[in-house]
Amino acid sequence: MIYNLAYDICALPILIILLSINKSQRQAPFLQNRRYLMLVVSVLGLAISDILDVLGTMHTDIFPPTYLYFTSYLYFAFLAFTPFAVAVYSVALKEIKPDKDHIGIALALYIPAVIWAGFIFTNWAHHTIFVYDENFVYSRGPLQPVNYLFTLYYIVFSIIFTHANRDLIDIKSEHSIYVFAIMGFVASAFEFIFAGQLVVAYFITVSVLIIFLTVQRPDTYLDGVTGQLNKPTFARLFNFYRSSEEKFGLVFVYIEDLKLANQAIGVDRVNDIMKQVGLFLEEFSPNRTFYLGVSSFVLIPGKGSDISRIADAVQTRFEGKWSSGGASINLSCRTLILNVPEDAKDLEEVYAYDQCLIDAAGYDFTYFTAQDLNIDSAKRRLLVEAAIKRAVKEDNFVMYYQPIVSTETEKVVSAEALIRLIDPELGFIPPDEFIPIAEKNGSILKIGEIVFKKVFEFIKENDLQSKGVEYIEINLSVVQCMQDDMSEKLVRMMKEYGVEAGRINLEITETAAIESSRTLVKNMTYLTSENVSFSLDDFGSGYSNMNSVLDLPLDMVKFDKHMVDVATEKEKGKIVLASSATMIKRMDMKIVAEGVETKEQAEEMKKMGVDYIQGYYYSRPIPAQAFVEFVDDFNDVA
Repeated sequence: MIYNLAYDICALPILIILLSINKSQRQAPFLQNRRYLMLVVSVLGLAISDILDVLGTMHTDIFPPTYLYFTSYLYFAFLAFTPFAVAVYSVALKEIKPDKDHIGIALALYIPAVIWAGFIFTNWAHHTIFVYDENFVYSRGPLQPVNYLFTLYYIVFSIIFTHANRDLIDIKSEHSIYVFAIMGFVASAFEFIFAGQLVVAYFITVSVLIIFLTVQRPDTYLDGVTGQLNKPTFARLFNFYRSSEEKFGLVFVYIEDLKLANQAIGVDRVNDIMKQVGLFLEEFSPNRTFYLGVSSFVLIPGKGSDISRIADAVQTRFEGKWSSGGASINLSCRTLILNVPEDAKDLEEVYAYDQCLIDAAGYDFTYFTAQDLNIDSAKRRLLVEAAIKRAVKEDNFVMYYQPIVSTETEKVVSAEALIRLIDPELGFIPPDEFIPIAEKNGSILKIGEIVFKKVFEFIKENDLQSKGVEYIEINLSVVQCMQDDMSEKLVRMMKEYGVEAGRINLEITETAAIESSRTLVKNMTYLTSENVSFSLDDFGSGYSNMNSVLDLPLDMVKFDKHMVDVATEKEKGKIVLASSATMIKRMDMKIVAEGVETKEQAEEMKKMGVDYIQGYYYSRPIPAQAFVEFVDDFNDVA
């Protein structure tokens, strides 16, 4: 028989490259990764032994009998071990070790393999798998087709196990096992029918390559800046350890002053130093050092490690300088040691402690234990962050509208759109709690888009103008004001919903005006050219930089509630507010008084020339439909 070795030869460089990458790249300490390495080695052994065996059978005049028998046994051993390795890998995706705790899985995996291995290595006695005659001509034995049944068994095992545990295995891993199974079945069937076409090793190699590209990629586990293992990898390993009820220690290291360091020596050098920090920490916890983001590392030292000593060593190292590209800098750090499960029983509490460490700027020491920190507020913050993510995904945000009344006509002429978060688990979360968190983690941009869409839908679905409502006010966050393309996106959305630009007034804070002035002016200039108007919100809530008012194309200024309260309680406060009102009116801008709660306050605002009043005196913020009904009644809409 003539054998085609081209497929095996093509498989070799792919497998060698995969093996080299696997050995050179940092790997997460998961059973899955060790089993993948075992699978690559097995397929490589299959391809090599297939080549060696075929060379022997085709050149019996060159190779001695010992070589022929050895390579044949080796080939059949790898041919049997490879589908077994696939099944073991599929089990490892669920991080299961087939042992006494999983006796059913262990029996299903090992018993067929042991039985068939016994047949292979006793072939010398029964010659039922392969045989060499007296002239050393190779021929198949009657049981050789069992190889394919053996392969089929483990293919079916892998499919059934993966399907049964699909809720615990990510979709990419699940699909890769199915692809592996299909290609293995097709290759075995093809080779069984066309005995000379040795395609099994090549088809399996392609499957192993697909798994590498979709599931086993090193960047799946690594942080791109520090080169250390990333936060999702930490979460997975932590949960695995907890599920096994192991006790272990954690060492957190938070690097302070990175923002200042970026300004002092540049981002590239700081990133290089962060890599150095990661390598230094890895000395204490090889392959179990993780970067959680926000300048925070965590180590899971090995059993028996003294985590207090590790924290001390880290503190000592940070007393010295860190250098990169000829620049040196001092960095300070805070360390925290935790014992699991005594100090933190789950991942939620671990992250809460990490957040506490990040926020622990007011302490006069930098070495913390669990007893030094109160995680309740941090846990609440993490719960709110989760609620924000749910709200963005599940549309748990609701728009409320607070009427704004004209002092001239005593009619509702506008409303401020106010977003509310009603979470199915936490209930109502006040804006002053979730908005600062959203601004800090970046989700405020998505929330801003949601607000625009909901307000535009509200305007489109209700003929507000016919009811006397001229425009709706929408708050802009500082983060939104910093976006170069904010104005273009907003105009596109208004056109998409068919909302006239003159029906929108955007509220900006003085903080936004100061922190993002150049970008903000660019956006405001474009939007005002499109007929969008602007208000300066919370005027008088803190210091008021009049330069920020003078430099921006504003149509309105909104007096803060505190300013309104002081003006009606103290004579000096009245003088300040009256002077501010006169100044703003002379600059040809309208005035809105916020937080007006009493008739006395409303009358005082009218005397001072305030154009619009917003506050509980007229109405609290109310849901969209309730607002429409309020306007119909208040404005006496027929």
